[in-house]
Amino acid sequence: MAKENLTALKTLVISMGFLLVGGTVLLAAIVWKKVTAETSPVAVAAECSPAPVDLTGHGTLVETMMEGRALRAVLQKKSGETEVYTINLCSGAIIGKFTLKTDAVAPAK
Repeated sequence: MAKENLTALKTLVISMGFLLVGGTVLLAAIVWKKVTAETSPVAVAAECSPAPVDLTGHGTLVETMMEGRALRAVLQKKSGETEVYTINLCSGAIIGKFTLKTDAVAPAK
């Protein structure tokens, strides 16, 4: 076989390898972006407009956590009790609450 034919074949195989690796990386990046976009709080906010939530008189806000369409708010009362509220972001309704009673009050951060 002629040497110039082998050079063209090598170039073709190398370029196809680059395309294969590059396409795999691109596909993985697109899938990763899609998976993380569905679970991010920004995607939830785009699906519904957040409603106002009134927790006045329930204590001092210590921490908040977002899980999908739910917001978890941890409130510390003066009596030493800690209340954890689960709130629907779309409606603003309190969908769950539990109280933790302890002997001592932890210092505020």
